[in-house]
Amino acid sequence: MLARSALRLSGYMPAVPTPFGENGDVDVPALESFCEGQIRLGASALVVCGTTGEVPTLSRAEHDQIVRVAAYVARGRVASR
Repeated sequence: MLARSALRLSGYMPAVPTPFGENGDVDVPALESFCEGQIRLGASALVVCGTTGEVPTLSRAEHDQIVRVAAYVARGRVASR
């Protein structure tokens, strides 16, 4: 049986790729821009650090940074996961 919260999931939930700069660091402005664009296009959730393949290469600090950035951009407008 699915949890009650899973039963309410619906809509467009893009897997957000992590952009990196030339120096290999997370490109925060590009991440913010991508997240904002997805929200404007009607995303009902943002799936970060999920299925785009780069997760095993992220440090814990980078992972936390990405989640914080997406949550900040979303500011309650979507469910950050």
